[in-house]
Amino acid sequence: MHRDKADKILYDVLGAELEESDIIDARIDEAYKIIRARKRSRIWRKAWITCGSTAAVLCLTFLFCVMNPVMAREIPILGTIFAKVADVFPLGNLPEEESSVLHEGEDSLYHVEEEGLTVTLEQEYVSNQALFIGVRIVSKEPFPEMAAYVENGGQFLTLKTEETYSFRTGDSIATRRRLEGKFEDDHTFIGIMRIDYSELSLDTRRYDKAVDEADAKGEEYPEFTEEWEDYYDIPSQFEMELGITQIIGTLKNPTRPEGMKSEEELSQMSDEEITQYRNSLPREWIGFPNKYQHWYQDGEWNFKVPIVQQDTTARIIEINEVDEKGIGIESIELSAVEMTLNYVSGTKEALTAVVFDADGEEIRLATGMDGEVYAIAGHDISRLYIYLCDFSEWADMKSVSERPDNQKSFQELIEECAVFGTVVDLDES
Repeated sequence: MHRDKADKILYDVLGAELEESDIIDARIDEAYKIIRARKRSRIWRKAWITCGSTAAVLCLTFLFCVMNPVMAREIPILGTIFAKVADVFPLGNLPEEESSVLHEGEDSLYHVEEEGLTVTLEQEYVSNQALFIGVRIVSKEPFPEMAAYVENGGQFLTLKTEETYSFRTGDSIATRRRLEGKFEDDHTFIGIMRIDYSELSLDTRRYDKAVDEADAKGEEYPEFTEEWEDYYDIPSQFEMELGITQIIGTLKNPTRPEGMKSEEELSQMSDEEITQYRNSLPREWIGFPNKYQHWYQDGEWNFKVPIVQQDTTARIIEINEVDEKGIGIESIELSAVEMTLNYVSGTKEALTAVVFDADGEEIRLATGMDGEVYAIAGHDISRLYIYLCDFSEWADMKSVSERPDNQKSFQELIEECAVFGTVVDLDES
């Protein structure tokens, strides 16, 4: 479902708009992915060791560019957005050799100024699972101080977007995208926007139409099930029309409405009192964004972007191992930086997938990413150990693994509780 439609449904259920927080979203993202049980199938960073090596590369690059300016355009630029935010981006360093430059001059189609904010699409990387766009946002006025992730100091902006894709005829997407990165200075934010293919392939127009019809008749919305889902095949090349209509930042030091109660005061109130209290708050506080918690700017930053998959390491590995209960693994999608695990569950059990690399280290879901994406940077993925566990059993084993007296590895504990397990040798695939 499109984000706006989902917000509308939540409003009807709660009797008020759902209060949003980008920071909370980021914190619960991994847990949310873990507890989702879905029946449908889906689910070296290159460094120069010495200054002498760097100087040699710069010298050779300069000579090459002078002698062959046409081919020089294909050479990744040192200090690109991908390189600059690799330390805070959840998937680490995106492959420069598989990326392409979008913005190449002040008059390019990827450089738009509006309302004192200039948005530039500088770089693109496209895998078999998602597309990544490096974005620079420059403000004439200094940005206020924004919130940062506690873990790594990374920061983010939220972009409200209208998106049209050439393979989705007559079907646009209105949503919000997280721009993961950091502030270079008081006037400049750089980050990466990742768009997961699982969202682009999903078509919910039949359900959206049914909701609109129910609205018109004053009837209840139909239950959203897999029967409402249709899917697109995503080609290796297509065009995206990206319209950014709002840029939002979460303030580091938010303010509070006058008379707002503390958590301790709320804990002493009844449900009825809490409802009355929430209804008494300024509507601005409940909405997203709002002046108390956010900085935001409306505008029209429009782009047409050619999307071309270039990752030569991307591949799909068919597993097709399913037990008598219909639980198992269908396939694995791999790229240079991420992995998507497509598993099936023939039961209504809430299952979670747990993956370990060849060294027995857990490969975790990437925080803040759409889709169920595993960050594989730094892992030996020549062999994968994949388990499907009941969520409550997984939670219990997680607690056991953290006890001081525990003598078993987390993988050993998971293997004991798993309802399904398999080993995949990728070198042989």
